[in-house]
Amino acid sequence: MVPRCWFHEDGQVYNMNLVDLLIILLLLWGGIAGYLSGAQRMFNRVCALLSAIGISSCFKQEIQSILDRTYPVAGFVRETVTRRFATPVALQSFGTESSILQLLNRLQIKVPPFPVGLGNSVGLELICLVVLNAIYFGLAFVFWLLICNVLFSFYQKRIPGALTRPEQLAGLGMGVVSAGLSAALALGIALPLSSVFLPFDLPGTGHSVLFQMVRSLIGYMGIW
Repeated sequence: MVPRCWFHEDGQVYNMNLVDLLIILLLLWGGIAGYLSGAQRMFNRVCALLSAIGISSCFKQEIQSILDRTYPVAGFVRETVTRRFATPVALQSFGTESSILQLLNRLQIKVPPFPVGLGNSVGLELICLVVLNAIYFGLAFVFWLLICNVLFSFYQKRIPGALTRPEQLAGLGMGVVSAGLSAALALGIALPLSSVFLPFDLPGTGHSVLFQMVRSLIGYMGIW
């Protein structure tokens, strides 16, 4: 089974920043789309999302087996992570300026105490696990979301006439739920991948107010 990581609880005060703004815009977009689409269509969308998330979390191991037989994904990820984050032997214990520790803190992964000299090697392995889990989950999610959308579309009935106000309000609420799930999915997959494969990171997640709630959803979804 693909290991998961721990939550990091540091007790610090968080401030609004760019990540919060992006999440708020996504929630607003989801609410407006839900209000215009109505409850039934948004209900089907939320059900498809939840179904795809649940199945994808269980199918990460199968995706890993398929990729390991055809592409050296795990080896490529470990080589990339080691090349980007490895430090000289003299700095093998976690320090306040360690790029490994900074990334783990940004992802809010709790780092248990390790003997001096093993910190970086264990930290590198944790980062590799997070990145690989995000890749496996992302591939499984795309596949199962397409299937779930097709299946739930068969149950979608056309409602004659204009949407009623209760249907619009219910659609608004479900649209916000759908947008929240989408934000967690996007950040859960994009954060570790951008931290390793791109020359820049998503800004300010460590002090984001809304990212704390989204991070909880990432944990429940089993992305990492």
